[in-house]
Amino acid sequence: MRLSTITLILFFLCSLNTKAQNFIWGQQLGSSSYDIGSDIDTDSSGNTVVVGTFFATTTIDSITLTSAGAADGFIAKLNQSGDAIWAI
Repeated sequence: MRLSTITLILFFLCSLNTKAQNFIWGQQLGSSSYDIGSDIDTDSSGNTVVVGTFFATTTIDSITLTSAGAADGFIAKLNQSGDAIWAI
């Protein structure tokens, strides 16, 4: 019997205080489609910027992006609390 395989890739961002060993915030990004986070960095204000690829639609906090074709890239900025400031 051959089983069908469904690949689902979601990604999860979190902020940790390594000195105090505290969890600060966590945020799941992605949808039921194939979503990949490619790079992550912080700006001078401590906001998190993440870039990646998604197919069909993806949700970043309360922002939903829709692909113009098979796959599209995205850039998203989250504040120090993990809330989306913007996503394109």
